[in-house]
Amino acid sequence: MTIVVAFLTGLIGLGYGYYSFASDPGYFTVGRYLPKNLLDVRDFVVVGSMHNFSYIGGATELLLAIYFSIRRKWSGEYQQS
Repeated sequence: MTIVVAFLTGLIGLGYGYYSFASDPGYFTVGRYLPKNLLDVRDFVVVGSMHNFSYIGGATELLLAIYFSIRRKWSGEYQQS
């Protein structure tokens, strides 16, 4: 489950980066720190978006882990020894 959530949020972030940069590339270049020797601004922005979406994936995985732990405890599968 963890791999699936990580993969999907990465793909969503990648798609968001491509779509948002294609719709307004000036938004990502004005007033933001970009390295001086940057060769490909679009790829930099897309990978940054993918990186930022990984935090959403981590939070989603945390919530899923809490949910499944509570569900397992209430169902009686989790027995204390």
